[in-house]
Amino acid sequence: MCGRFALKTKPPKVAKLFQADLLEEYKTSYNIPPTTQIPIVRKDPITGKRSLKTVKWSLPLFDPKTEKFVFRLNNARAETITEKKTFSKHFREDRCLIPADGFFEWKDLGGKKQPYYISMKDDSTFAFAGIWDRRNIDKQNVESCSVITTEPNDLMKKIHDRMPVILDPKDWEAWLDPALQDENFLKGFLKSYPTEKMQAWPVNKLVGDSEECIEKIEAH
Repeated sequence: MCGRFALKTKPPKVAKLFQADLLEEYKTSYNIPPTTQIPIVRKDPITGKRSLKTVKWSLPLFDPKTEKFVFRLNNARAETITEKKTFSKHFREDRCLIPADGFFEWKDLGGKKQPYYISMKDDSTFAFAGIWDRRNIDKQNVESCSVITTEPNDLMKKIHDRMPVILDPKDWEAWLDPALQDENFLKGFLKSYPTEKMQAWPVNKLVGDSEECIEKIEAH
């Protein structure tokens, strides 16, 4: 799973990296939780231009008990994404890139849990594979997204049994292309990222939003 991540790179630099028009500024953060407004990159099917705008992190799920939508679907599993009605249409038609500088996972240490920060070895900004949704909720147009997760690579196996799908920059254009809707072809992108390109270290159990959230500590 992917429950929290960091994006400390400022909007103009991210827009330039993803060759996207900056439609909305976003707040940089070292500790982003679900339901927060986060930036996504998507491609306009008519103009072909990429745009960077903010949406809510977590797709909506209708709760029949309360007859309201709740935002709990911050992740979508790669293995079942074509089988779940909640995700399958978005996987074919509404794909996006979710910029990040790193993400957090918790390692089970025999009853205790230690958070780890995971990023690229060169500290570069990268992209999660995401899907997005737009619908009218309580008379408001609400846009939201979910991070696709997959099996862990060798680095992540030591920390957690899942990891977000991270896309190679050479695959960004194809992933964003709304004309590509072949599920078998698209599932080829849903694999674990190469271990040799990633790094991880233990961090404090902080709940705030500061650089301390990603500072390396000695694991206990």
